[in-house]
Amino acid sequence: MALERTVAFGFVALLAWLAAAGAIAADAALEGELGRWIDAEVAPELGAALSRHPRFSGATVRLSSVATGAPPGASNRLAKAVERRLRQRLLEIDGVRLAVDRPEPRCAPPRTIDYLVRVELTQVGSRSARVHVAVVDVAESVWVSGISHQWQGRLTVPERAALAEAVSQTSLGSVASPIPLTDPRAVASAMKADLACLLPGGLDGTLYVAAPEQPALAQVGLALQSELAYEPLAALTADKRSARWLLTLASRDAAAEVHELSLTLADSSGGPPQRVASVFVSGLVEAPPTVAAAPPEPTEPSAAVDVPARPAAASPGLLSPLTVTTAAPEGICDYRKARVNSCVEIDFELRARAYLFVLSTRNHAVADVSCDAADRSDAGPRRFRLRVPPGGYAVRGASAGPDAGFYVLATRSRTVAARLRSALAAAPGQCGNRPGSAGRWHAALQSLLEREADDIAWRAVQLVHDHSGVVAL
Repeated sequence: MALERTVAFGFVALLAWLAAAGAIAADAALEGELGRWIDAEVAPELGAALSRHPRFSGATVRLSSVATGAPPGASNRLAKAVERRLRQRLLEIDGVRLAVDRPEPRCAPPRTIDYLVRVELTQVGSRSARVHVAVVDVAESVWVSGISHQWQGRLTVPERAALAEAVSQTSLGSVASPIPLTDPRAVASAMKADLACLLPGGLDGTLYVAAPEQPALAQVGLALQSELAYEPLAALTADKRSARWLLTLASRDAAAEVHELSLTLADSSGGPPQRVASVFVSGLVEAPPTVAAAPPEPTEPSAAVDVPARPAAASPGLLSPLTVTTAAPEGICDYRKARVNSCVEIDFELRARAYLFVLSTRNHAVADVSCDAADRSDAGPRRFRLRVPPGGYAVRGASAGPDAGFYVLATRSRTVAARLRSALAAAPGQCGNRPGSAGRWHAALQSLLEREADDIAWRAVQLVHDHSGVVAL
């Protein structure tokens, strides 16, 4: 028995030694100026803020590294080494609470993360790089002011080698790592796992799985039926008329050559459908047409601030349609902070690297707009929360116009991006500007959008808050 304990202890110690050796080897690339900058400036100052400032008291922080220009979900070994080095130094400081990155147990809800320390690494030329470290308030979806560290300089030979070595950090079935449709069983299994998590107790009543309209999805539909029959969540039926529940498989384009398959569940008695599972796939050539969410024409010239110009969107594939869903009651959507507001989440996909601008309005006034110079954004999904206060629509109807609006603009042109940023930053009441009439500002913005229509892609949605809740126009 003592010998078994000794062998077990030796095995655990060997694993610990190998893990430590791997970390040392990975961080050997940071023996130059970049590593000294992390040790001497970033870690001490950031650690002091996270451990002493009242804002971060009891907060859980997660580190995340981003390699500018890398495909979604991909990074490089140098960015990961910087993240790891910063984590090691922060763990040496009392009072800093760092989230552990490890696989979540099946069906476990996502852990609550209060703040995100974002390490962004950008290659500059062939031998240099720029590193920016900042903190994001996850609940509020804003950068924390006063915490920003930036370094730019020449890389050592090992650092350049690490920069050139790609690292994948995506899970199968994500937008960055789609499942090929040539493996329909893997697609069905991923959907079944989502469905089982959402419905751990199964369904009471019979279930009918609708045959997909697209022939390319027929094999996935058959594989899904097989999965459900092998480990049933409900009693399957081939008779749609006798079914209590209807399960439907559909697709939408998420990016070039990537599509999102989703499962919706509906009560056959006429209840609203609920999305219960989704997975990203590749190889689907038959995709249903998508329609951009276009704002209606303004009913009154004075309300034009809620309706930007309507040029034909350039590069329509650059932005996916906007999806509006009810937001969880937390963060800026916590009803205890704003009881008269309802909140929505707006999702969309930036399908290629581009300059991205987001603008929101409330009660015919600009509520939020980016004032700083925009960097080129990586492709990938985006999610925003928007509060929609009850406005004139609930009292005066359509003549009052929308209570809130959400607009996304994107361009690949740096020159056009600079003009867009300048135009948006001139909004009255924003970016240090005095409140005032939006007529002149809106006219200038509309003129710019018309002139640059060939280079600007856009999406928009307008919302009203009436007696039944928030509704998209």
